[in-house]
Amino acid sequence: MPKQTAHIYYLDILRILAIMAVVMIHMQFQWYALPITSYKWAVSTFLDSACRWCVPIFFMISGTLFINPDRPLEIRTIYTHNILRLVTAYLFWSLIYALSNHPDSLNTFTKDWLQGPFHFWFFFPMICVYMFLPITKIIALSEYCKYYLVLGLLFTILLPPLVENITILFPDIYQNPFFISLYVDYHKMVFYPVLGFNFYFILGYVISTKTFSPKISLFIKLMLPIGIALTYSLTKAVSIKTGSANELFFDYFSFPVLLESIGIFELAKTLPISFSNSKLQKIIIELSKYTFGIFLVHILVFHFLQAHFRLDLIPFPRFPFIIWPIVYVISLIISMILNHVPILNKYIL
Repeated sequence: MPKQTAHIYYLDILRILAIMAVVMIHMQFQWYALPITSYKWAVSTFLDSACRWCVPIFFMISGTLFINPDRPLEIRTIYTHNILRLVTAYLFWSLIYALSNHPDSLNTFTKDWLQGPFHFWFFFPMICVYMFLPITKIIALSEYCKYYLVLGLLFTILLPPLVENITILFPDIYQNPFFISLYVDYHKMVFYPVLGFNFYFILGYVISTKTFSPKISLFIKLMLPIGIALTYSLTKAVSIKTGSANELFFDYFSFPVLLESIGIFELAKTLPISFSNSKLQKIIIELSKYTFGIFLVHILVFHFLQAHFRLDLIPFPRFPFIIWPIVYVISLIISMILNHVPILNKYIL
């Protein structure tokens, strides 16, 4: 019989904070339209930069839980529970979003339904990570785990952004024959096994198993503000260089975002909070439980508010700080209600 593992409350806290960060990012929809030299754009860029860790954290949380050697892993359960839930949730909520767009033809409706809203891209890498999980777990629990992370750091975090975007960073060398040859040869390498969110999946588990000295732990925590500062400053610099808003360093595989993700994970892991208080435990677990529902509905909530209230009258620097908690709380309430509906809470949340 598998061991009964203790509840890991800091993962719940990370999950709660991550969904709040997702909502905040999606409140920056005006980012592309704002002048890049304006104060409003600077505020929006900073808020977005400060929240970029949210998606990697979701994968790091899942990695911590699923790779746990005391947790049983069956391929059948992965497909009939984890993947099936994602598929049914995608089809149901994508249908709701497609209908809310008031499609003018069957083709438009079908396209909207199958493609899903913009933030549903998250489903596809998560499904892929689940499919690869039996192999990922073997790697993470083996002596080659560090080797895998080194390859992941090199071919997921460092090289792809540099090779793919070197024309933005160093436009003068684009026509250089050496670079053209390097670019072609790099793509021949096809390092797919270490590309993508599997890297964060394993990284989360590895960090969760480590107990660092106070000095090293502090250094790791400082990666959060350092990463935010780098994300903001580099995004601003590249945007000014290209003459328009450029999200190169907003990418979840950029090095500054990696720093943010590692920093906040270690910060949450070492929070000086006692979880012996039963009321606090219940609140944390409950809020964490409604995270997926919030992710699914928060854009619907925002679109409803846009359609029925004059949100454009709210001055922009204050806009995200006013709308963000409103969208989050309404989405939380909807998620709470739906989570108490039988069948719905099993297949679409």
